Amino acid sequence: MPIESQQTAQLWYLRVEEDARLQRAALDATANAIVITDTDGVIRWVNPAFTTLTGYSAEEAIGLTTRLLRSGGQTEAYYRELWETITAGEIWRGELLNRRKDGSLYVEEQTITPVRNALGRISHYVAIKQDVTERSQRARELEAVSTVSAALRIASTRAEMLPVILEQICNLLHADGAMIAIHDRASGEVFLERGYGAMAGMSGLRVSADSGVIGHVLRTGEPYQTADIWSDPHLSQIHTGRLNESLAVAPLSAQNTLIGALIVSRAMIGGCGEEIFNDAELRLLISIADIAASALRRAELHEQTKQRLQRLQAIHNVNITISASLDLGVTLGVLLDHVIEQLRVDAAAILLFEPRSLCLEYAAGRGFRTHGIEGVRLALDDPAAGKAVIERRPISLPDLSQHTPFVRARQIDGEQFSSYYNIPLIAKGYVRGVLEVFVRRAWKVDADWDESLHILAAQATVAIDNTALFESLQRSNMDLALAYDATIEGWSRALDLRDRETEGHSQRVTTLTMRLAHALKVGEEGRIHIQRGALLHDIGKMGVPDAILLKPGPLDSAEWVEMRQHPTYAYEMLQPIIYLRPALDIPRYHHEKWDGSGYPHGLKGDAIPLAARIFAVADVWDALRSNRPYRQAWDAEVVRSYITAQAGRHFDPEVVRAFLALDVDV
Repeated sequence: MPIESQQTAQLWYLRVEEDARLQRAALDATANAIVITDTDGVIRWVNPAFTTLTGYSAEEAIGLTTRLLRSGGQTEAYYRELWETITAGEIWRGELLNRRKDGSLYVEEQTITPVRNALGRISHYVAIKQDVTERSQRARELEAVSTVSAALRIASTRAEMLPVILEQICNLLHADGAMIAIHDRASGEVFLERGYGAMAGMSGLRVSADSGVIGHVLRTGEPYQTADIWSDPHLSQIHTGRLNESLAVAPLSAQNTLIGALIVSRAMIGGCGEEIFNDAELRLLISIADIAASALRRAELHEQTKQRLQRLQAIHNVNITISASLDLGVTLGVLLDHVIEQLRVDAAAILLFEPRSLCLEYAAGRGFRTHGIEGVRLALDDPAAGKAVIERRPISLPDLSQHTPFVRARQIDGEQFSSYYNIPLIAKGYVRGVLEVFVRRAWKVDADWDESLHILAAQATVAIDNTALFESLQRSNMDLALAYDATIEGWSRALDLRDRETEGHSQRVTTLTMRLAHALKVGEEGRIHIQRGALLHDIGKMGVPDAILLKPGPLDSAEWVEMRQHPTYAYEMLQPIIYLRPALDIPRYHHEKWDGSGYPHGLKGDAIPLAARIFAVADVWDALRSNRPYRQAWDAEVVRSYITAQAGRHFDPEVVRAFLALDVDV
């Protein structure tokens, strides 16, 4: 061979060798794991990144098949599809759940490329692997959160939400059991409200809030997990059956208030640690706990509103009874039925004060098992009912077993009462009697209960005074009507406080609406209903989730659909209350527009009730004259111009003319 040809061949060989060295160096340095196998899947070469990813050295992996990494996370059908793709000469891309040398699981994104020899036949496969465990976990968490949120949107009440939350968390975390525990601040205990799966048998139990795993989470406000509940230092002793050993607990916190805990359990397999909840699962548990707490708080507020409306309806029913009957026995019987129902007590009685004998005598009772109470006649030195008369204040005996001076023990022997409360019935400065309630279980009062007791006591007083002084009936009815309106104003303030951006809006817009109604010569009775409707115009927003109502940015189309349901929600909440039905025009129709483009019914022109047409102008005036986070308040003249321009479109032209004639405070 000529010398020049030999030199050329040597240079070519050196160049090929250098290229091969550079390629090997590049493959060794790449951050992605690379595996080369033969057509049977036997590993022939791996780069250092493979060892970093899997924990297996090249010496350990070469000669073995890729089954070395299988975790069982994919089905045989999945692998069969993979092999069918690459043996056909096509590139396969996908994700695999594999197991490292240390036993830990990870998700890898893999691309497998067939390599052909000089004859065009597949001789090897090159797999490029990337660890996407974190990305996969985050995607799974987002999907899980979306799944739970979608399920909760379907549930409207607390009773419907609890099983949804527990079933979803068990499915997502592959848990054997789940439970929601609520901190009952009134009793100082933890109420195991609902269990699911392996924990279903614990539903309804009450445990101390000062001990156990749940107590630890409530004290610290931090999530907690244990691999062996039996040896855990916070072990609670209340469980009678064997618990699943692996346990994780996340706090339920809503509006910066710790309301309880979400617990999940999982059985250990053969005592190994594979079933301990990992960090990703704990993050998911915490995320779902936050969603659950918000949903439960929303449901609680919604149910509280319904309860208050029901209570108002009950008050109204009692008022009807008082107005329709002069038979004191019948009236007090109806009232005591409502006392037991509304206050959730076991028994109640009314003692009437006899000024001549200075004694309290039994007048009516409900819920007693014996007749001993019926012979009660007490002097004013009685340390319970008599004390209430003398001191003109409620008396509370939450633990009768510790109150030895309770002189009526003989009359109520056999009743098994644990707690006692009373309130004097005072009318026009005179004590008419005492309302007493009895409970057969441990009981602690809260503000709502105390308020209800006072309201019902006031009704009892009215009933008694009505019988004695029938001529004062109209005044008593007026007081009750004022109490109704005060309650409505309280709801209105509560609604404003829920959304700080509109605080004070309800009171201002009500005042302006009443002025405009007067200018349009609406009658006195009509104005009363307009005032109530204006105060309650946004009560339907109690049914709108906080995530939508308090969203700082613009709402998407789905959120607007939900927001526009609040007039319907208002109608559904208020329609059962007879005395509020004439006030429904504003809550139900205040978003209708004169040209028919409003919602929810698309009413047009005079088909929109006058009250709603009046309110619409006042509402827009106050909204545009108020600062919002996304804009400053408009000048008064600018708002007047806007309202003028909207006459015949958004607003009734006649109402606009009346409004512009008012001397509205700028």
